[in-house]
Amino acid sequence: MKIRQGLLATLIVACASLAAATAAEIPDGTVITAANIDQYSNDTFEGHTLKGLLTDRMDWMIRKEGFKPKLISSSEVKLDPAWMEATKKYSSQVKFDLKTRIASGYVAGVPFPGVKPSDPEFAIKQIWNYYYGAPHADYQNYPRFAYVMIDGGRGLASNMEWTFKRYFLKGLLHGEGGAHTRGNGKDLSETLLFATAPRDIRGLGTFTVFHDDGSFPSVWAYVPAVRRIRQLTGGAWDSPIGGTDQLNSDLEIVNWYPTWFPKYKYIGERWILASVHANWAWDPKKGNSVDAYPGIDLKNKPNFEPTNVFEPRKVWVIDAYPPVSHPYGRIRLYMDEAYPRFNMADVFDKKGNFWKEELYTTKSISGPDGAVGVVSTSGFTMDFQQMHTTVFMLDPKVQINTPGVHPDDLSISVLQQASQ
Repeated sequence: MKIRQGLLATLIVACASLAAATAAEIPDGTVITAANIDQYSNDTFEGHTLKGLLTDRMDWMIRKEGFKPKLISSSEVKLDPAWMEATKKYSSQVKFDLKTRIASGYVAGVPFPGVKPSDPEFAIKQIWNYYYGAPHADYQNYPRFAYVMIDGGRGLASNMEWTFKRYFLKGLLHGEGGAHTRGNGKDLSETLLFATAPRDIRGLGTFTVFHDDGSFPSVWAYVPAVRRIRQLTGGAWDSPIGGTDQLNSDLEIVNWYPTWFPKYKYIGERWILASVHANWAWDPKKGNSVDAYPGIDLKNKPNFEPTNVFEPRKVWVIDAYPPVSHPYGRIRLYMDEAYPRFNMADVFDKKGNFWKEELYTTKSISGPDGAVGVVSTSGFTMDFQQMHTTVFMLDPKVQINTPGVHPDDLSISVLQQASQ
């Protein structure tokens, strides 16, 4: 019996060695498709097997939905030195209250950079890391971005163009006089959002103050048709954004105060394919033609899969459980370990059925003051139950930390001027 067991063990080792010897390295620039995924499944890319880099949803999207990620060699993501310095300087001052689940004492940088998976509060502390410490720059100035709506059967359905401006009031890295906070110290950010095209929605928009005390945001909307400003209920944070497949809470995948979700669960760490050195996904100079959106596979059904470059990234996997009032049942988040941003998310409905895939492609850009911010070149909210998708597409002329802009320059009155 011992001899037989010894022979079996030897055979297993030999088979494993043979498999390792025959596994090939996938060439840089390879596009993974339904036709070659099995061919490359056990081959490696930067030491990781392809099947190990693909989440269940990504594997399914390649095999069944036409997703074709192009592999590129990984490289370090450029981050703002001031962001890293602030993390080192101030993170030790941040405290976490076990009872309230609230982080206090935050100044700038990442609040919990050294948190370990062994910490029982690891999952929510990572959400706080994103909430406060995402490397987004002090001021995001997007003069032009598009929402592209795509029907899985008919293709490109419509598009809208918008302007987005967000000024952060806490965690500033390049504030005047070295200040890290502006305003009353009780608010996190001010956001101005308004439509510029088509003509029938031009000027429609909102001004939002996101408070930093757990209360709902203060939101004012301007409706050009009646030339009136109306204050909306802040409880609409989890409501659909009109005409899109996104909820307000879907923006950049996570757009909520950490304690609004009653439960987070750490699942583990792994490697995935993510697009963090992405190509620009929109070419506004080409009008509304299919060629204007190189970041979307509009020529092959279901006409809404991302077309961009992807590389191996190590991530934390966290399940977020929304409150009962929220439309979703569970969100599986994939958070980059190198810096607090979410690369993608699997969304499930109340019955536990897969509903949406959220996938963002990002890149680092620099501001005139030397700031560095990670921006989304595109953001996909793919509703596979309705076979409909909304894609956020950013104009390459995006700006961060525009000189001479102050929080007071973002106001309700600007919404009224936008419709002129």
